[in-house]
Amino acid sequence: ARAGDLCRASEAWVEGVAVDWQAFRAKPVRKLCLPTYPFECKPYWVGTALPLPVAPAVVPFADQGGLASTLIRIAAEYRGLSPDVITPDATFGELGFDSIGMMTLVSRLTAAMPDLNLGDKADRLLQAKSLRALMAIADSDGHDTRPDTPEIVDLHLYAQGQKQNKANITIAYPVLHLGKAPQSQAQLVIDETHPLFFDHPLDHVSGLQLAEAMCQLGRATALHQQGLDPRAAVFMRQLRFDFPAVCAKKAAEISLRADPESAHAYRGEVTQAGLVVAQGHLVFADSDADTRQRSGEALREPAIGRRISKARVNKSHARNVLLADLGSDGNSLRARLRVSPKADFYGDFTGPAEDGIVLLEAVRQIMRAISTDEKHSAGKGGLGLLRHMEIILNRTVWQGEAVEFYANTQGSMVVGGAALLSVQGDIVAPDGAEHIGRFATSATQVAPELYQAWSQKVAGKRDGI
Repeated sequence: ARAGDLCRASEAWVEGVAVDWQAFRAKPVRKLCLPTYPFECKPYWVGTALPLPVAPAVVPFADQGGLASTLIRIAAEYRGLSPDVITPDATFGELGFDSIGMMTLVSRLTAAMPDLNLGDKADRLLQAKSLRALMAIADSDGHDTRPDTPEIVDLHLYAQGQKQNKANITIAYPVLHLGKAPQSQAQLVIDETHPLFFDHPLDHVSGLQLAEAMCQLGRATALHQQGLDPRAAVFMRQLRFDFPAVCAKKAAEISLRADPESAHAYRGEVTQAGLVVAQGHLVFADSDADTRQRSGEALREPAIGRRISKARVNKSHARNVLLADLGSDGNSLRARLRVSPKADFYGDFTGPAEDGIVLLEAVRQIMRAISTDEKHSAGKGGLGLLRHMEIILNRTVWQGEAVEFYANTQGSMVVGGAALLSVQGDIVAPDGAEHIGRFATSATQVAPELYQAWSQKVAGKRDGI
């Protein structure tokens, strides 16, 4: 059969001509898979038109206490639609809501109507297929879980929404246990190929990664409880972390609770086989006052200043160094913040501000630079173990903003093969024009043989010896 014969044969077959289809199968043919669903049965031949189906009547919402109007308004605002086009029986898929959209809708509704205590029903609300079904769940009395079995909210999408590069997510299976004392929990992710947390070989999990894990769980929890979009920018004004024990490269659990003594604050800890290896206190900034970008403020700008050597702060890759123009003034050390655009982790935070974890890493590097001085060393080849990190900000530090660190040592105490070094200081605008915040950190520098003996003792506690 020649090209075009099949088309002409098909036209003849439509006109009623008997066609020998075997003649077209002289050569092997490729079979096609037809759809498994039925085609829409609407005839289009002249003279056989069927009557148009009558659309079912739309049953309007019963607006109990403003629930319906609030729900429609939130759904319309999220989708950028007029409330008039939102139909109560349309599925969320038809309305264009994905899983993140559903979490945003439920979170905003929970925040808009606090008297309904919708947080206790969050998991069932997320399973609703339409606005009408969601409102029925929200308007129902109580929930069907037992008092001693609190409902669980999956925070996975909130954690994912805060990172563009999923390799920078340091927590897995984050959930919020609802009830009288809500608590968030997650598992620690240990990736030894991570370009920052394992910039150089380590036999333990760094304190910075443990701090970031608590922050990621804190952001996800705060986003849900405040009814914010999972991709919304969240900033922390105060961060404090203590590390009472070394975290081995094994399974560990992060937990977080709201701080009853402080608004927008959480207390967290990381445990490993029943042993607390890290504790944290996180204070979030007020969303409107501290997270909006200043008029005309640029985001990440080209780094300026001469970056200090990577060896000075114990880094294998220069892009992970955050300090430039290092200098000293008596017992003080000063340095300028310099964030490389090539460092993926430092820039992988939502919003226009430098994240508190980035600033804490700069503080840790300052202490490391000080510890390389001969008078603060516990001996050649000593291993630095982070003990404490803290930062308190008076305002947001914007990406690309020129800021300087002024650090003072509180002295070092050497005992045997270990030295405790404490550093504190201030974060200021250039030339001291503005005091932006303050910081403190401490570490124990341990001789290798002492560290090995100590590690064996801690391992014995984990194993119950």
